[in-house]
Amino acid sequence: MVLTIVIITLVAIVLCGSLMRVLEGRLLFQLFVAVLLSVSATGIITTLLLYSQRIQHEEWVRAQMVFLEEQIRDQRLFESKQKQKEKERLWGFLRKLCDMVKDQKILPEYIYKELYNE
Repeated sequence: MVLTIVIITLVAIVLCGSLMRVLEGRLLFQLFVAVLLSVSATGIITTLLLYSQRIQHEEWVRAQMVFLEEQIRDQRLFESKQKQKEKERLWGFLRKLCDMVKDQKILPEYIYKELYNE
């Protein structure tokens, strides 16, 4: 940043060289014009740099939001798959239990007694 300001100051002094030739003998005024031009150029460059940084920050924030949305979506998908596996496991157990009742390996009264602790 400091190097940029120094370069801008030097460029401003060189650019106002023709103005300095016209204003020969007025060193203080020449110096004032050079400083004014360099400060103006520095302000413009600084504004552009800050704007560029703001744009980069906004892009970074957007990227972080997209990343978080993907993480949330992946987490929900994982939870959904876990619930689906649990449902399949319970349905498998229920089918097996029904088959055992159907084959009369377990009597319905036994299941009722176990479920309701009677």
